[in-house]
Amino acid sequence: MKIVQMVSRMDVLGGAQIHVFDLTKGLIEHGHEVCVLAYGTGKLTNDLEALGIKYYELEYLKLTINPITDTLALFEVRKILHEIQPDIIALHSSKAGVIGRIVGRQLNIPTVFTSHSWSFSSANNFIKRTAYILIERLIGRLSTGIITVSKHDYTDGKKYKIANHIDMQLIHNGVHDVMQKNKSKIESTLINIVMVARFAYPKDHILLLNALTKVDYKNWQLTLIGDGPNLNDVKSYAKKSNLNHQIIFLGESRNVNEHLEKADLFILITKSEGLPLSIIEAMRAGLATIASNVGGIKELIDHNHTGFLVKRDDVEEITTAITTLLRDTHSRNQFGIEARKKYQREFTFTKMLQETEEYYEQVLLNHQSKIKEVMEG
Repeated sequence: MKIVQMVSRMDVLGGAQIHVFDLTKGLIEHGHEVCVLAYGTGKLTNDLEALGIKYYELEYLKLTINPITDTLALFEVRKILHEIQPDIIALHSSKAGVIGRIVGRQLNIPTVFTSHSWSFSSANNFIKRTAYILIERLIGRLSTGIITVSKHDYTDGKKYKIANHIDMQLIHNGVHDVMQKNKSKIESTLINIVMVARFAYPKDHILLLNALTKVDYKNWQLTLIGDGPNLNDVKSYAKKSNLNHQIIFLGESRNVNEHLEKADLFILITKSEGLPLSIIEAMRAGLATIASNVGGIKELIDHNHTGFLVKRDDVEEITTAITTLLRDTHSRNQFGIEARKKYQREFTFTKMLQETEEYYEQVLLNHQSKIKEVMEG
């Protein structure tokens, strides 16, 4: 197949961007012809070009809604896709999903939209949420196929009638198994905690720091991996809360697994989520996880078996969960062992790639069959 992977932006190291990068490489290794369209450049686009993978940088595909730039983006994407003539367009993130599906319908090219989290999932008021549901429902009718990365989003897709006209598919995210075999951790009384997340909504670093101020045990060190617009605010809060001496702000990193393998505990505090790759990477590294019980996170973490789920915005629950796993080395280690087993069963990259490839082929075959019916009819 000739496949276009399109995402709203590639200038950041987010979950959707890493997903697109890994999926593109995997599909090429399986013999498909794949290129990537997005706004912006960065580490991932440099890596694409180093691998000889064609990357089209889009000038007008902005995250903000603007009738002028959005119209220009439509024409820009249409021109590129008309030249490429792909068999299928795979779309990731909301803005790319809207523009790509409109152009796909115009050019009669089948589209598969992967919902890493519905746009309405993080809407913080009723009017905004209702508007986003209506937009998803309207644009969903242009889809030839839709993938959700969590059962939670699959259920919402059905509930809000976003994909009633097609066979929507649940395909959990997966990551490559790069865990170093037989590598033993250095024993220490200092508990190393890691959170991998962009410093931007919906991630809630401030709430995590607030909880840590209430933890009596002080034998911990927190490494925060990521970048984003809220970074300086979090640094200021850490200093004001007298936690800065226990926190390492590492910035963006392509070597996350090295830090996870040295860690003892993983945390993700967030207001909304799809199916975060960061938790899957923590599971791969054999780490117990404490995370907000939002979106598809409960599909990753089995409460009190591979980690702890905490209520959204509940600082007391977060504090209790952290305190428990700082004290209880046995539970922390046992949770990590079970998390690693669950990763190997359900969340490998090989499994995700195979299911995605098969779904693309199914969507393309259905599209071709419909064209043939129209021509013969």
